[in-house]
Amino acid sequence: MGAVRNRSGEYGALKNAAIAAMKRKNDKKRERAEITEELINGTYAYPKYLIDHPDVADRIEQSIRDNMWKLQGKNAKPPASAAAKPVSVSADDFNDD
Repeated sequence: MGAVRNRSGEYGALKNAAIAAMKRKNDKKRERAEITEELINGTYAYPKYLIDHPDVADRIEQSIRDNMWKLQGKNAKPPASAAAKPVSVSADDFNDD
């Protein structure tokens, strides 16, 4: 199957395909540049923000610790709570056998 020539003698379908490919490539470059700029202005700025705002960092850490069990899947259960009152254990409670 041969290429179809247009009036100016160029291969119309191939030329259009090449132009479309170049546009897609330029769009991807533009998108990568936007993402890079976003990362520089946003993602890489968060450590400094958290260092400057330790109260926010502490709240985020506590929230992660409180909800980490939810990542265990569909059968996840919340962690057992601590004993209501302290329990005293001494070495005398165990046998040396």
